[in-house]
Amino acid sequence: GLRQRCGEAEGEARMAHERERVALDRLKRLEDGEAGMEVRISSLQTEASRLAAELRVTKDEAVACKRAEQDAVADLDVHKGHIAKKTQELSEMRASQRKHASEEAERVARERDEWQQERNQLTKKVAALERA
Repeated sequence: GLRQRCGEAEGEARMAHERERVALDRLKRLEDGEAGMEVRISSLQTEASRLAAELRVTKDEAVACKRAEQDAVADLDVHKGHIAKKTQELSEMRASQRKHASEEAERVARERDEWQQERNQLTKKVAALERA
């Protein structure tokens, strides 16, 4: 959208510049010609002034569009940096969670083995006491 608007504004600036040049050329020919064309000359001068003003406005718009595009690109770069940082943080958190889950699973397995051994020992003691 922004690039297209910039391109359109630059195209309009070129067209306005060309129209101004054409108008100025016609004005020159008329001034070199008959003096009776004063009304037409005045009209062309007005048109040339209007086109020059239009050209200035269009050029300003093109500059503003270019600046807005540069700002948008800079904002995008900042957002990409934030996304990369958050992605890295998330990756580190997931790795930490996996490590913690693995350690917890190992601890639970050890405790289960210890309880199983205690249970077996208690079962043997109960059996020995029942035989006694």
